[in-house]
Amino acid sequence: MAVKSRVVLPYLIPQLTQPPINTKALSILASVAGEALNKYLHKILPALLTALSKTESAAEELVYCQAVVLAVCDDAGTMVDLLLDATQAENISQKQSALQLLAAFCTYTKADYSSYVPKLLHGIIYQFKDQDEKNLQLAWEALNAVCKSVDTKQSNHLVFEIRQAIKFVMSDFKHLEYLPGFCIPKGADPFVPIFREAILNGSPEIKEQAAQGWGEVVKVAAKEGLTSPVLNMTGPLIRILNERYTWNIKSAILETVALLLAKAGNNLKQFLPQLQTTFLKALQDPNRQVRLKAANALGHLIVVHSRTETIFVDLHSGVKNSEDITIKETMLQALRGVISPAGDKMSDQVRRTVFMTLREGLGNPEDTIRSGTAGCLGALCRWLSPEQLNVALNDHILIDDPSIDPILRHGRSSALFVALKESPDTVFSSVYSDKVIKTIL
Repeated sequence: MAVKSRVVLPYLIPQLTQPPINTKALSILASVAGEALNKYLHKILPALLTALSKTESAAEELVYCQAVVLAVCDDAGTMVDLLLDATQAENISQKQSALQLLAAFCTYTKADYSSYVPKLLHGIIYQFKDQDEKNLQLAWEALNAVCKSVDTKQSNHLVFEIRQAIKFVMSDFKHLEYLPGFCIPKGADPFVPIFREAILNGSPEIKEQAAQGWGEVVKVAAKEGLTSPVLNMTGPLIRILNERYTWNIKSAILETVALLLAKAGNNLKQFLPQLQTTFLKALQDPNRQVRLKAANALGHLIVVHSRTETIFVDLHSGVKNSEDITIKETMLQALRGVISPAGDKMSDQVRRTVFMTLREGLGNPEDTIRSGTAGCLGALCRWLSPEQLNVALNDHILIDDPSIDPILRHGRSSALFVALKESPDTVFSSVYSDKVIKTIL
């Protein structure tokens, strides 16, 4: 074989690929066959997969099969295509055998497969839909090997490929909320170096793509798959937020950080003070989209934050003192966003102060400010003591007097709408139900 592989192989391959398949002989011959082996890969690989999926001594067979696959050093494209095709097998044993060989090839091969990385990413991420734990672990090992083989400084173009691959598999399996491959421990780990590099050192366009892409990974991952990436990715995201980049980059990052807080907020405790400062600063941004995303992010942060008093105080101060109507409007949205999930974290003193400010704003001539104020007051009703709720409803919301200024009546009716939506059991209780119906009519 070493001397005349091109002459000998055509006679040997049909014999060696017939059952019972002698993988040991194949591995020894492949080691000296050189590039002549490439021509017969389409015959050899199915035989290896059959042998690997049926054998009793799987560990020994795997060593021989891996040796054959790793003997291919000058035709990575054919090997990648054949292995990816084999991962689509319906037979679970054959699929697992293919994934094992793919993981081994991507980890140990000396062949240069850098130009096939996009194809590998698409093919392997597609396997992340599987429900079988062994399949997922093998696919993850292959993905990890591929991502480790990449030079991160040259990897920005892969952000797009990863996004496309995730979109493709999620569109094919619309019933999936999460992608199972990103739900296993360390599921999203392989992508961290690629996204981190793009966010920190990519062009502005790449930064935005990477922030959106990382948000898409977070969306389809379970908390278990994000434990390590949460810590490695949050620092860079905060850093970019605090630098002078365009509104679309900030908006994309704020949306992604909000997703991270919603899904893995308890793992972000060391970043919460920084995030609080960053979000409150972003509420003053000239761009409305950035302000709204910051308001949304604050709503997620306050749920996991233990020191919330300053958030309520700062937002109340912003609502009361902002002279710019557009800033004031988003401050009100942010205030409602923190009152709804965490109004019980307010001290009595702050709650009373906020209530007094809100009741005075129900008649504001500006539609957006009046509606925002009403939304906050309606949301606050859920957290008021029985005595405070009695004052709020009887003295400020359930006033049945058609002669009152229509603007004030609109503010009150809006507050009632939100109060019924957010705390129906409290507001539509036996104590107030008759008055509520009368006021609505």
